[in-house]
Formats: sequence, structure tokens, C-alpha cells
Amino acid sequence: MLNAASLLSESRDVAAPAAVTPHLLWPTGPSGELRVTEDEVHVWAVQLDRDASVIREMANLLDDDERDRASRFRRRVDRDRFIVAHAVLRRVLARYLRKPAHSLRFRRDRFGKPSLAHRTAVTFNLTHADSVALIAVTTGHPVGVDVERVTPLDDAFDVAESCFAPAERRVLHAVPASRVTDTFFNCWTRKEAFIKAVGTGLSAPLKAFEVSLEPDAPARLCRVSGSARVAASWTIEALQPAPGYVGALAVRRTTVRVTTWQVGIPTHLGRRP
Repeated sequence: MLNAASLLSESRDVAAPAAVTPHLLWPTGPSGELRVTEDEVHVWAVQLDRDASVIREMANLLDDDERDRASRFRRRVDRDRFIVAHAVLRRVLARYLRKPAHSLRFRRDRFGKPSLAHRTAVTFNLTHADSVALIAVTTGHPVGVDVERVTPLDDAFDVAESCFAPAERRVLHAVPASRVTDTFFNCWTRKEAFIKAVGTGLSAPLKAFEVSLEPDAPARLCRVSGSARVAASWTIEALQPAPGYVGALAVRRTTVRVTTWQVGIPTHLGRRP
């Protein structure tokens, strides 16, 4: 069994380039027990780059499967970010379930989508890009979330040809060159969030549904397999947790209140759940 100490003592590190830690834009969330209703989604932003002492304490919250997955990363920075993301996920969900964070159990369906292995209606989704993670939590509805760091792409149109619906490609080709990158990531994160909410992974063709992607247009799901009626049962929300990052939320509900917070992580976690 791989314990926290042996996980963190792995020496096969591959150095990562220095990165600027982004400033999270959302307010710090409330402390204590939490409750989320069916018409709400709480989205938590997490800064993943933490001091070694915090990472050591967080590693103790993980189960054997999570530690095994963390140990597979070649770069220490990726391993540490995985540890923080999954430990914070446990700490956030523990506050909704009113259970100790280390006691939470997860299961995966045949497509690999995780869920809580407890008698609860709480649903969640986790995503991360570089040093920013997002956790979406709601009750009784499938939910998906995605975040990406916005960087110029030389192959944006090639990727769009493979993954975007025809209407999406037309919009991407029509925007000014200065807005192609933002438009591309609007589309990508919204499609990823929807795919993650549906839970079928890439077995669902990305071209089979359409999202809005114009930089100034509200986020929405336009069509699913050509049907605007099916799309109308979903809500898509655009997210910006930090400068230079773009995200999206998808939830199967026609109306929803979205609240965004950042997770405050103390320097030393002590015995908090």
C-alpha cells in the first residue's frame, strides 16, 4: 500500500518550468457546513500550488486509489497539484455531506465518471488546468465543469474542423483574428463541460451538439443532435476564475442560480475535516 509519506518521497521528478501563480477573482467562500438545493450550483475555485507542508497534510486525506494515481505523474508539480485538487474536493464535499473528508468513498461508472458512494443526492464535478481547479456541486442533477488556460493556438482551426459542429466553425471563422483564441476556448470549455455532465466522455461525438461561442454572447447550449428542445433542458454558464483562464459549467436544469467562491486553504490544515 502506498502511504502519504512514500508518495511524497518519490524521487523520479521531472522539473517543471516556473509559472506565475494566478490570482483567483472569486470571493472566499463561507466556512462550516454547507447546503445546496436543486436550483443551485456552487462552483469553487482552488489555487493548486501550495507549500510542501500543506501538500503533505493533504496527501493524508487521499485513499489508496488516489495515491496510486498521484504516483503515476512524472513531474512533481503535476503530482502535487493532483494531491491538492483531490484533497480539497474531499474537504469541500465533506461539508455538504457532514462527514470527515478522509472517510468519503467514490465510485466510477463504466465511462469513468466519479460519483459519491454514499446515500446522497449531491452531485459534483472536478476539473483543473495548470494551477487552477474548479469544483462544481449541486443536488439531484448531472453537472459538469471545465477550465482552461487561454493560450494562442496555431492549430485552432484544425482542432475546430475535427471537434466543432458546422455552425460553431462558421462563427469561429467569422470573428476577427484578434478574437479567435477567446472564441475557440469559449467553445471548447462549454463543450467539455456538457460532455462531462452527460458523463459519456468522448464516446459522445463533439460535433453532435452546438454551443454559443461568440465572445459577447451569453453561454448556452443551442442544439443536441439537431434538437433545440433537448438543449433547452440544460443551462450553460461561462466562468472566469482567474485572469487568463476561462471556464464553463453545464447542468441539466432549465434555470439555476450559480454561486462562485474560492477555497481558502490555511497554511497549516491541522485537524480540520
